[in-house]
Amino acid sequence: HIPIQLSHYKFLRFCYDGRHYEYIAMPFGLSSAPRAFTKILAALTTHLRHILIRIQCYLDDILILSSSLDQACSNTKVTLQVLKAHGFSINLKKSQLTPST
Repeated sequence: HIPIQLSHYKFLRFCYDGRHYEYIAMPFGLSSAPRAFTKILAALTTHLRHILIRIQCYLDDILILSSSLDQACSNTKVTLQVLKAHGFSINLKKSQLTPST
Protein backbone atom coordinates (compact mmCIF):
# COMPACT_ATOMS: atom_id res chain seq x y z
CA HIS A 1 0.00 0.00 0.00
CA ILE A 2 1.16 3.50 -0.78
CA PRO A 3 0.46 5.85 2.15
CA ILE A 4 -1.44 9.09 1.57
CA GLN A 5 -0.11 12.33 3.04
CA LEU A 6 -2.27 13.34 6.02
CA SER A 7 -3.19 16.69 4.48
CA HIS A 8 -4.57 14.84 1.42
CA TYR A 9 -6.97 12.53 3.27
CA LYS A 10 -9.74 15.07 2.72
CA PHE A 11 -9.52 14.53 -1.05
CA LEU A 12 -10.16 10.80 -0.69
CA ARG A 13 -13.31 10.80 1.42
CA PHE A 14 -16.63 9.16 0.73
CA CYS A 15 -19.92 8.50 2.47
CA TYR A 16 -21.60 5.10 2.60
CA ASP A 17 -24.70 4.10 4.51
CA GLY A 18 -24.65 7.34 6.48
CA ARG A 19 -21.04 6.92 7.63
CA HIS A 20 -18.00 8.88 6.45
CA TYR A 21 -14.76 7.20 5.44
CA GLU A 22 -11.41 8.38 4.12
CA TYR A 23 -8.52 6.49 2.62
CA ILE A 24 -5.16 6.54 4.39
CA ALA A 25 -3.50 4.51 1.61
CA MET A 26 -3.89 4.83 -2.13
CA PRO A 27 -7.07 3.04 -3.26
CA PHE A 28 -6.67 0.55 -6.10
CA GLY A 29 -9.46 2.13 -8.17
CA LEU A 30 -7.97 5.64 -8.16
CA SER A 31 -7.19 6.63 -11.75
CA SER A 32 -3.72 7.94 -10.87
CA ALA A 33 -2.76 4.87 -8.78
CA PRO A 34 -1.04 2.92 -11.59
CA ARG A 35 1.09 5.93 -12.53
CA ALA A 36 2.10 6.61 -8.93
CA PHE A 37 2.94 2.96 -8.31
CA THR A 38 4.96 2.77 -11.53
CA LYS A 39 6.97 5.88 -10.60
CA ILE A 40 7.80 4.46 -7.18
CA LEU A 41 8.80 1.10 -8.62
CA ALA A 42 10.89 2.80 -11.33
CA ALA A 43 13.28 4.20 -8.73
CA LEU A 44 13.86 0.72 -7.35
CA THR A 45 14.30 -0.88 -10.77
CA THR A 46 16.86 1.80 -11.65
CA HIS A 47 18.82 0.84 -8.53
CA LEU A 48 18.59 -2.86 -9.39
CA ARG A 49 19.79 -2.19 -12.94
CA HIS A 50 22.79 -0.27 -11.56
CA ILE A 51 23.82 -3.41 -9.70
CA LEU A 52 23.48 -5.35 -12.97
CA ILE A 53 20.14 -7.06 -12.42
CA ARG A 54 18.19 -7.24 -15.68
CA ILE A 55 14.62 -6.46 -14.69
CA GLN A 56 11.41 -5.47 -16.46
CA CYS A 57 8.30 -4.18 -14.69
CA TYR A 58 4.73 -3.61 -15.75
CA LEU A 59 2.57 -2.23 -12.97
CA ASP A 60 2.97 -4.80 -10.18
CA ASP A 61 4.45 -7.56 -12.37
CA ILE A 62 8.22 -8.00 -12.28
CA LEU A 63 10.31 -10.14 -14.61
CA ILE A 64 13.96 -10.86 -13.80
CA LEU A 65 16.13 -11.97 -16.73
CA SER A 66 19.27 -14.02 -16.13
CA SER A 67 21.63 -16.16 -18.17
CA SER A 68 21.92 -18.99 -15.63
CA LEU A 69 19.88 -20.67 -12.92
CA ASP A 70 22.31 -19.61 -10.18
CA GLN A 71 22.25 -16.00 -11.35
CA ALA A 72 18.45 -16.04 -11.55
CA CYS A 73 18.16 -17.32 -7.97
CA SER A 74 20.67 -14.77 -6.71
CA ASN A 75 19.03 -11.86 -8.56
CA THR A 76 15.59 -12.89 -7.32
CA LYS A 77 16.87 -12.95 -3.74
CA VAL A 78 18.45 -9.49 -4.07
CA THR A 79 15.32 -8.08 -5.72
CA LEU A 80 13.10 -9.41 -2.92
CA GLN A 81 15.45 -7.93 -0.31
CA VAL A 82 15.37 -4.51 -1.99
CA LEU A 83 11.58 -4.53 -2.33
CA LYS A 84 11.06 -5.60 1.29
CA ALA A 85 13.60 -3.03 2.54
CA HIS A 86 11.49 -0.34 0.87
CA GLY A 87 8.22 -1.47 2.43
CA PHE A 88 6.85 -3.70 -0.30
CA SER A 89 5.14 -6.91 0.73
CA ILE A 90 5.32 -9.87 -1.61
CA ASN A 91 2.29 -12.10 -2.10
CA LEU A 92 4.03 -15.46 -2.32
CA LYS A 93 0.83 -17.22 -3.44
CA LYS A 94 0.71 -15.02 -6.56
CA SER A 95 4.46 -15.10 -7.20
CA GLN A 96 6.58 -17.47 -9.23
CA LEU A 97 10.00 -17.24 -7.62
CA THR A 98 11.42 -20.37 -9.22
CA PRO A 99 13.18 -19.57 -12.50
CA SER A 100 11.63 -20.93 -15.67
CA THR A 101 12.69 -21.03 -19.30
